Amino acid sequence: MSMCSLLELGPVHGSKSEYPPESQRNWPGVCDLPHYKAIFPQWTFDVKKLEEASNLSGHGLDILREIVRYPPERRLTAKGALSHRYFLHNGFTQNRPTVTELMKEIREKSRTTPSPDQPIF
Repeated sequence: MSMCSLLELGPVHGSKSEYPPESQRNWPGVCDLPHYKAIFPQWTFDVKKLEEASNLSGHGLDILREIVRYPPERRLTAKGALSHRYFLHNGFTQNRPTVTELMKEIREKSRTTPSPDQPIF
């Protein structure tokens, strides 16, 4: 098996036990991977199992569903996740530095030459 094939199989194989792809219908192109048909049976994605396996409810369960959605292109982005009701209603966004503030801090720290033992961040 080539490295490319291993990289292609990694996400599929790693997720198969809990939340496997349903098939070509929910994950277009998955059946075109070179080793998919030879190795993997057709599983079904059951959102009820996801709900039962999670200790989340309400907004937490909603963001989880959005993050593991198939196909991956339809998943919630990191930026979208930070704007999700789950974080807004639980106070996670208060006192959080902006991206601009973080970039400014990184630039300031990179101007000084750190010692090899000193972390950049």
